[in-house]
Amino acid sequence: MKAKLLSMNTDIGESEIVLDPLPVTLGRSDEAHIRINDRWVSRVNCEIDLVDDALVVRDLESSNGTLVNGEHVTEQYLRPGDKLTVGMSTFIVSFNGRKRKLSPTESTLQQQKALVDEHAGATLIGKHPK
Repeated sequence: MKAKLLSMNTDIGESEIVLDPLPVTLGRSDEAHIRINDRWVSRVNCEIDLVDDALVVRDLESSNGTLVNGEHVTEQYLRPGDKLTVGMSTFIVSFNGRKRKLSPTESTLQQQKALVDEHAGATLIGKHPK
């Protein structure tokens, strides 16, 4: 399985992170396989692994948690297109070269949020203040 995280944040250098080999850990320190320079990310925030041919994320007792599609999780199966958030950094999960298509409701909500953000002076969807 070829798994990737696609960054939704313009302040992260790489826009695509290949998750190979699995398992991988995400965190702020050099101990993590994938280092995220974000003060809201724990030293070793979460782990992504392959379990029974499915991608799974596990929070590693991080201070601010691990979120999948905006919900705090301790362990969660990941699907293509899921949004994984650690600290203030958000990624789209992609594997097997596929990305989950947004439902019409999700697409409409994103468009509405973009309009609200534009009028409120926000810079980009998914970008968090430093």
